[in-house]
Amino acid sequence: MSFLLDDIDPSVMEAALSLVDEFAGDALSARDQFTASTRQTSQEDCVQAQLARRNQVNERKKMLRAAGVYGNSNHVRNNRRIEIAYLKEQLEKLQIDLEILKKQKGEDKTRTRTRAARATPSPRQASPPQQPTAPAIVATNTPTMTTVWENIADSQRRRRKKAECENIRLKMVIEHQQKVADNLRNLIQKRASQLGAECSFFTDVNYTNHHVLDLQGDVGEFQ
Repeated sequence: MSFLLDDIDPSVMEAALSLVDEFAGDALSARDQFTASTRQTSQEDCVQAQLARRNQVNERKKMLRAAGVYGNSNHVRNNRRIEIAYLKEQLEKLQIDLEILKKQKGEDKTRTRTRAARATPSPRQASPPQQPTAPAIVATNTPTMTTVWENIADSQRRRRKKAECENIRLKMVIEHQQKVADNLRNLIQKRASQLGAECSFFTDVNYTNHHVLDLQGDVGEFQ
């Protein structure tokens, strides 16, 4: 073997060694390029995944806002309007109750004064007290019965007004819920159509297998 090496021209030996070194360098550079391309591809995939996740979150937020689930200023404004209307109704009811109480208090004072004046005899009247007659009793009790019926009528009026206000509030709530349901149904149908279009797009695409050239297949023959 040493004899064969001695017979080989040194220039030929140097050329062969330089060829081997160049091939090894090309193989290493190809490996580095493949590694760099792989890293770049993985980074691009990560970026695309993040963008897709962000778009999905944004779509969910838009759906919820459009449906009025949360973060909807119109929904909050409608609730405030309903609450303000309800408070106004309560204020009107309290004012009516206050007027009724004032009226009852004034009537009670007048009735008390009248009874006291009738019960206290004047100095000029020296005749003995007489027994009250039936017409006098009826006349005395008539204001009381009138007050009772007025109170009953006022109570019925308040109940009717309260029922009307409650019906208005429930009607507004039902309209709002119906609007929310319609928005959700439209969004779900839109999303379903988008998913169907995306699935049909993916089923029509023909995937091709890319052949990769093995750049290190013949390295062992030169080593």
